[in-house]
Amino acid sequence: MDRFQLHEQLLQRRQSMLDEGFLDDRFLVLEELEEHQPDFVENIISKYIPSALEYIDKLQEILETSPLNLAELERLILKLKGASASVGTAKLTAAVDEMLATFKRSCTDTHRLGAALGVVRSQHAIMKSRFDPYLDILAQLRGEAPPDEESDTNDES
Repeated sequence: MDRFQLHEQLLQRRQSMLDEGFLDDRFLVLEELEEHQPDFVENIISKYIPSALEYIDKLQEILETSPLNLAELERLILKLKGASASVGTAKLTAAVDEMLATFKRSCTDTHRLGAALGVVRSQHAIMKSRFDPYLDILAQLRGEAPPDEESDTNDES
């Protein structure tokens, strides 16, 4: 596939994520920064995905601990919300917002908080599954084969 086709595929994938509400305008701002710093978006996303999962795992640990460390729980929810919002992952940010609202309504209700965290974890998995192909295309545009898909980068046209 030539660079033009890859670039078009990247734009279509991004537009699809915007149209479906996975991303918001903050992601477009990140892409604008790419013009001045190559690989910026890829670096941000590649660091964000595992760090967000770390926050989610830590939140799970806190919810499974008695007594609840409410200050740490709130701190991690806010950190995850800030990180998600700054990357422009709209659906994940909304899920974290809902978890924060649940925390504010009933901070000791581990069942409701656990359910809200389940939604956050699900949105993270969906977001990751949407970003993985996007990152693969970016890697191909740089001339690198995506992990485990080296044979797919051969020119098939």
